[in-house]
Amino acid sequence: SSSLGGTSFYLISTVLSDECFGGTGSGDGRSFQAIDQFDQSQSPSDLQILSDNWKIYYAGVYRCNEMLRHTYDWTTPANEGLYMGEARALRAIMYFDMVRTWGNIPLFTEPGEDNRAQADPAEVYALIVDDLKYAAANIPADANLGTDNFGRITKYAAEALLARVYLFY
Repeated sequence: SSSLGGTSFYLISTVLSDECFGGTGSGDGRSFQAIDQFDQSQSPSDLQILSDNWKIYYAGVYRCNEMLRHTYDWTTPANEGLYMGEARALRAIMYFDMVRTWGNIPLFTEPGEDNRAQADPAEVYALIVDDLKYAAANIPADANLGTDNFGRITKYAAEALLARVYLFY
């Protein structure tokens, strides 16, 4: 297990960028310096610096894929677009973070735990775009509005993330 324990993508991406000099305070270990300087000799004990992140992201992808593979009896038909759109948007967010962190990654569109070869990043981006287009088209425009739904993805958040994906890729 890494000493970072599932560090957020946003912290890792900031350390990897020119926005900061690696370190999170005077008492931190050398793991962030290893990331900042692209030099594992800065922290030889952290050979798997992002292994917890890898496990956490793929557990999330697995859960989304598990939900997406089932057929449900929707008592409210609008809920199908809402819930499936949210699951696909979440999967897209996770894959977007992963492909930016690691580049070539295994691609799972159904639940699975097999040891899979790395996919071409273009394939991963194609799934991300497809998932976000689905979410934007299927999450109702009035869904997730109001105080009871704070934190849930909206149609507009999916569209905004899709724009960011296009700009990044």
